[in-house]
Amino acid sequence: MPDSKFNSYWNLIMTILLLYTASYMPYRISFIDTVTVQSIIFDCSIDFLFICDIIINFFSTYEDSKAGLVINLKKIALHYLFTWFFFDVFSCLPMQLLEIGNLNQD
Repeated sequence: MPDSKFNSYWNLIMTILLLYTASYMPYRISFIDTVTVQSIIFDCSIDFLFICDIIINFFSTYEDSKAGLVINLKKIALHYLFTWFFFDVFSCLPMQLLEIGNLNQD
């Protein structure tokens, strides 16, 4: 449900992760040349949480202007597939794995 405690906490976690991704990642890509195993593991764990968010979105109700609160799972899935699904999947791709060639094992 949109007003559940789980949904509120989950949205807060996703907001924090998005702020991290939007602020620190461009800095790291631009100015930090060394890549450590720890940073790759941390970034992959963030990507995993974003993948979990995709799964959760397939079960999260939404409000439709005509029907009110939509709880039908098929309608929820179709709505998500035709709105944010492909943006979310693309954003979850672990781009940091491309940096493995530059891995510095200090």
